[in-house]
Amino acid sequence: MLFLAVPCTVFAFVVWFGALERMPAGRAAGFIYLVPMFAVTFSRWLLDEPVTPALLVGAAILIGGVTLVNRR
Repeated sequence: MLFLAVPCTVFAFVVWFGALERMPAGRAAGFIYLVPMFAVTFSRWLLDEPVTPALLVGAAILIGGVTLVNRR
């Protein structure tokens, strides 16, 4: 429970609110989809969970989607 609360959710929302200070809400909304990627990253660092090829493909899709949403 503490793992989900502190590094994943808190960090993600700190980044989210930082983005809201620097850009319009409509543009920053795409970044909320990066939360699962942060969860996987922190689980790898803190819990030594394996990173599977499916997770890497998912991360690439997330990054690609956020990039497409935020293009001009």
